[in-house]
Amino acid sequence: MATWEAFSVVFVSVLTNGGAVALIYGFIFCFIGTLATCLSLAEFASMSPTSAGQYLWAAELAPQHHRRFISWLFGWVTFWGWQLTTASPAFLAATIIQALLVLNHPDTYVYQRWHGSLIYWLITLLGVAINITFAKFLPKMEGFLFIWHVVGFFAVLIPLVYLGPQNTASFVFTSSTDAGAWSSLSTGLAFCVGLVTSTFPFVGYDAAAHMSEEIKDAAKVVPRAMVATILINGALGFAMIIALLFSMGDIEAVLEAPVSQAGYPFIQIHYQAVQSLNGTNAMVSVTLVLVIFANWGLLAGASRTTWAFARDRGLPASDYLAHVNPRSQLPVRSIIVCIIIQLLLGLINIGSTAAFNAFVNSAAVTLYISYLRITPVVLGVWKRMRREPIPYGPFQLGRWRNLLNGIAIIYTFFTCIFLFFPAGPNPTPAAMNWSIVLVGAVFVFAIFWWFVQGRKTFIGPKAEVDESGHRAME
Repeated sequence: MATWEAFSVVFVSVLTNGGAVALIYGFIFCFIGTLATCLSLAEFASMSPTSAGQYLWAAELAPQHHRRFISWLFGWVTFWGWQLTTASPAFLAATIIQALLVLNHPDTYVYQRWHGSLIYWLITLLGVAINITFAKFLPKMEGFLFIWHVVGFFAVLIPLVYLGPQNTASFVFTSSTDAGAWSSLSTGLAFCVGLVTSTFPFVGYDAAAHMSEEIKDAAKVVPRAMVATILINGALGFAMIIALLFSMGDIEAVLEAPVSQAGYPFIQIHYQAVQSLNGTNAMVSVTLVLVIFANWGLLAGASRTTWAFARDRGLPASDYLAHVNPRSQLPVRSIIVCIIIQLLLGLINIGSTAAFNAFVNSAAVTLYISYLRITPVVLGVWKRMRREPIPYGPFQLGRWRNLLNGIAIIYTFFTCIFLFFPAGPNPTPAAMNWSIVLVGAVFVFAIFWWFVQGRKTFIGPKAEVDESGHRAME
């Protein structure tokens, strides 16, 4: 996760729906809900550490006669959720580079969608080398990026706070805006629609769970990693939100700047602070590097999810995709298929940025649903109500289980509703949030393909465990 970086990049939407109060208090709301959900899922990750993740947990907790179908359905949701989530940072990085070109060359650079797609493809293709050729260096790379993540946070925060124009505490903690026009119906509704800014940076914390079969003592390590990710990134993200709001100056001036029209007002906020193109480029580059590496890290999780679902015969050409390269012990074919999907998604942006954004927006929705964030949590509650035993692992919530599960269920259902809302009422086709259509299409296809092939071939999640207690690739 790169939460403070993600908040910097995507917080433009909340400026037009809810404003500062939605950003501050929406973040707190989402942090509490996400932490409760993460703890609930971490308990299942400890019980069954596997690359299959959510769809295996759902299968283990579902009623026996519905087990295969529920696992199949949420296997497809998880599969597409990870494909779309992986595409998001590559697209953000590509368009950030374009925004920097707008800032540095306002008189000569003409913003074109196909430029963004070309940069997106370059970033995506580099992911092949990182995840296949240099895969053995990924753990060291992740360690370096964690240091960059923390040190870079202060490298951006200090000049922003020290040099930027200062807003009042009243603006930061009590002001609200609604350029999206939802306030004409309800200020509270505008706040809820603005929650999308706080939900998106908190997705992907289950990446460690999808790498379980390559982690020693995964039943203990994975849940700790998941929870630590939320706590560390939550603290850094909240601090960056406070810094951006105090240092942004006049909100209207920020939103009207050319670089903001390109989609990234945080670049204009940096420029206002340092009053230097080189300084702004350096500050934005800190974020840019982490966003690019987030794409490559997410590719690792997406490919393992693909491999696990193929191993269980949930995908077309499953035998081919489930292959593990005997020399590298990597699911190379699954990595390549994920790359191909990312490249094809890039074509959509050439035709319509709105259509591509619909796919990107669907990333958060599909992962929230797959967690349903909830499906394993709901099924776990149902199983306990029937007093059926659940073989929990070494990481357990104990007496806090019911409270945390309840918060997770309420939070996820509530946020999923508003993730489907457009930025304003009565949207044009270009401004419409088409996520509900795409997510619905995933479910319709999954159900259709179940009756065509899945019920005949899908064997359900495997649980291969070695003597040390963690699952190993076949």
